[in-house]
Amino acid sequence: MNCGTARKHIYGIGAIRSTPAERIAAERHISQCSACQAFFASEARLRRIVKQGASGQKAPASLRERILARIASERAPSLIRSSQARSWPTWVPVLAAAMLLVASLTILWLRPTNRITPGRLMPLLIADHRENALDQMQIVTPDHDALLAWFRERVDFAFRLPVTRAPSLIGGRLCHLQGRRAALIAYRQAHRRVSLYVFDGRDVEWPEKRLISIDGRRFLVSAERGYTLILWRDRGLLYGLVGDVPRSDLLQFAMQF
Repeated sequence: MNCGTARKHIYGIGAIRSTPAERIAAERHISQCSACQAFFASEARLRRIVKQGASGQKAPASLRERILARIASERAPSLIRSSQARSWPTWVPVLAAAMLLVASLTILWLRPTNRITPGRLMPLLIADHRENALDQMQIVTPDHDALLAWFRERVDFAFRLPVTRAPSLIGGRLCHLQGRRAALIAYRQAHRRVSLYVFDGRDVEWPEKRLISIDGRRFLVSAERGYTLILWRDRGLLYGLVGDVPRSDLLQFAMQF
């Protein structure tokens, strides 16, 4: 799969319809392609800059219709007015309205709109976990500090990992979930592989009524296709554990974060 096709399958706005196999192939391509990684990093930086400049204000839904109507109303008279008229040129309000439209739509386009629910996220995590092989790890190390240092150079968020012997650390790689760059950390527990996903989860819709509380912390626990999934949020990041191990073992591991 080439860069252009992979980006079309992954990119949030205007993404083409993808099968699970196509999305996994696209995410694998991007995780191994420095050009695509640089592209998504540049897009993320641009979104942050525009979002900060917009001060978090959302353009009203009727803005586009009003601007288009204004352009249409100004355009018709301008075609028949004399170019020698001394009044304010008719193309000025048209140009101003067009510029406002472009600016507004640009802000809306750059704002992350590909909101995702845990119901949609969980099958993606399971599919990635199943397709993820140990020989696809971009870094193989049992050293927590070395792994964190490797990720600091490749993701724009900071996270921590507990130092544990069970499960034991294997390594990690970059992956993409619904257009989001994520850190994948692989562990081994009782001859089973466990995957930990960490990414910016501020736009993930959180089902408060489905959460369970343990020692003051809240988790979303689910089981699908023979796999246990545990999700939790911490300081704007979403953590997800996936593995075909007992739920109690995954919960015990999650409590160490």
